[in-house]
Formats: sequence, structure tokens, C-alpha cells
Amino acid sequence: MPRKLGIPPHILQQALQLVALHFRYTVVHTNTIAAKLHNLRCKFRWSNVHPQHTIENKIAKAHSTLMISSTCPGPPSMSRSVTLAKPKNKGKSYTTFLKPIVSAEWLRQIRLKYPHAPLPPSGNVSSRLHA
Repeated sequence: MPRKLGIPPHILQQALQLVALHFRYTVVHTNTIAAKLHNLRCKFRWSNVHPQHTIENKIAKAHSTLMISSTCPGPPSMSRSVTLAKPKNKGKSYTTFLKPIVSAEWLRQIRLKYPHAPLPPSGNVSSRLHA
């Protein structure tokens, strides 16, 4: 169960959204014009004529921020729960799959910055004061 640390920082939230966008372009909405352009631009991302500030480069950086292997222009790795989800629920299921990854990355960053700080609560309640 992920630790309760509140809302992750903007950089991690943006990384989650960009990785989810890559998933939608490569798995869910593959026949849209935007997805076709994304796949085409991913193929030429490593060329010298491709600008560095494009969405494809931001998506690749988001994958590295969350430590997820990027298979651009192909679909990203996903859990079994995402592959078994109904087609119209796959996008939301993938975003739900990414949330513990974002929490783990945030906890890692906190532990690097504050190595002697106590661990945050795990979210497991040992006893209830009120019914």
C-alpha cells in the first residue's frame, strides 16, 4: 500500500500526465491524427533536426523521471490489471497503475533530501478510535 504523503510535486504530477498521454497515444487512441503524428515524431526524435522542447522529448524525460522504461514509439510496459481492463477503461486503469510509482518516486526523493527523517505513516490503521 502506498504511503500517504499528500499531493506529489508538480514535476511528478506532470510526469504522470505525460506518461499517461503516451499510453493513450500508443494503446488507447491509436487511430487519431494526434497519435499518428506522435508516433511519426517519436521515430525522428533522435535526429539533430528535432527540436529539444517538443512533447516527445518531454514524454521521454517523464519516463526517466518515473524510472519507467520508454519504448517510444511503441506502447509502454503495463501491469496485468491494465491489460485486462475494458478498452474504454484502459486509460484510467493505467493512470491508477502509475500513482503508486509516483508515490514511490516522491518518497525516494524525500529520503534522498532528508536521509535521517522518520518514515511517514504507512496508512495501515492498527486500531480505530471511533466506529
